[in-house]
Amino acid sequence: MVTYTHQSADIAIAPHVNRLTEASSVHPSYRPHPTPSRVLSFEPNFFSLQRKAMAATLIALPAVERLSPRCIRILGGNPGKYTLQGTNTYLLGTGPRRILIDTGEGKPAWLNSLRSTLEQEEATVENGVTLTASHTPGHTADHMVFIMAEENAMFTADNVLGQGTTVFEDLPAYMASLAKMNTLFKGRAYPGHGPVLEDGPGKIKEYIEHRRLREQQVLTTLGSEGESAAAGKPWTAMDMVRSIYRDIPESLHAAAHGGLLQTLGKLEGEGKVVRTGDDGWRLPNDKPAL
Repeated sequence: MVTYTHQSADIAIAPHVNRLTEASSVHPSYRPHPTPSRVLSFEPNFFSLQRKAMAATLIALPAVERLSPRCIRILGGNPGKYTLQGTNTYLLGTGPRRILIDTGEGKPAWLNSLRSTLEQEEATVENGVTLTASHTPGHTADHMVFIMAEENAMFTADNVLGQGTTVFEDLPAYMASLAKMNTLFKGRAYPGHGPVLEDGPGKIKEYIEHRRLREQQVLTTLGSEGESAAAGKPWTAMDMVRSIYRDIPESLHAAAHGGLLQTLGKLEGEGKVVRTGDDGWRLPNDKPAL
């Protein structure tokens, strides 16, 4: 009997279930999925507001759904603005011994769904699945994805979501991870939150293009004549927010500021922008403002 440890309590799941843990043979550098409270510490306010607006348009997902012959999704029973419809946990395999990816928050509803699903699956006698783990930092430093060889599919965890865009603590690392992920599979993406993505690589390309668009908007803005530039002063981050996000309510500009600073930091590291003073920014070939 395998147990699930949650808040210092061992909860029995079911016989013949292997949960991916630090001691698993899947990958020596695997670390447990970050808790919601930990993710919150990296959450830019702009994305928090974005997710509040998205909550009203989320696609309805069943509590338990077979997504493929080898994959069953069981919702974590913890819907919210950060978890969307709830944390996606995945039961993998086709034989009596299964692999469980993620355990959500150990909610009673999730445990009941998991147990009943396992009871229904006991008659299965075929072989299981082959998973390869890959370290893909960006959302968090210890973020991992898993590739299922039998379906050429990827479990993207929090780097790519089923709806909307995700958050990140390290934009350069996140962009590098997206590029890496795009080379590792060609099929579906099973995200940590939201519905299945039938064209996983296509969605990853959309994420990459979205970030590149934001970078280009910053560079274009720095090369244009704004109020600060016209007055002989460098662009500030908030000046750029007012220009780039001029079509959104001004009440959200302060929230967008954090995400823009991440983009500026990445561009500065690449030598594409130059910081002047505490909060001034210009293109490398521009003369410093007096």
